[in-house]
Amino acid sequence: VRCARAARSASARPTPPLASPFTQDYDRAVAVFERVVSLDPLHAKGWVSWAQAEARRSRPEGGAQDHRARAVLQAGLALVHTPAPATAPLLQAWALLELQKGNGRAALALLRRAVAADPTRCAPVLRWAPVAALAARERERREENV
Repeated sequence: VRCARAARSASARPTPPLASPFTQDYDRAVAVFERVVSLDPLHAKGWVSWAQAEARRSRPEGGAQDHRARAVLQAGLALVHTPAPATAPLLQAWALLELQKGNGRAALALLRRAVAADPTRCAPVLRWAPVAALAARERERREENV
């Protein structure tokens, strides 16, 4: 009954593809994800989603949300430490945040940790063009310093 009611309600209001109930309501999303991880501290996706919501909040303080997003991921990593593959999504999310902020070295180091934690799922990320370019520049710098 609940599903049928929701389907009727959804069909009455057109929604864009991939719309989310949290679209642009990042404060509400943050509250939901905080609750998720309080109920299940090992829920890696909850930590990643919370960090993404923090990073997407409006930025009137000039980047304070990025700091909060990093803090959320660090807190998640402190709790989600075993088994190692469970840490990979948090490391990858943190790496992508750093990559977006232009912190290439930090991004590459975090991505390498993610690959070490879960090679099957994370190794392809190292082949992404921006990541591969960062790795190539890092290799060149090391070779120049030898």
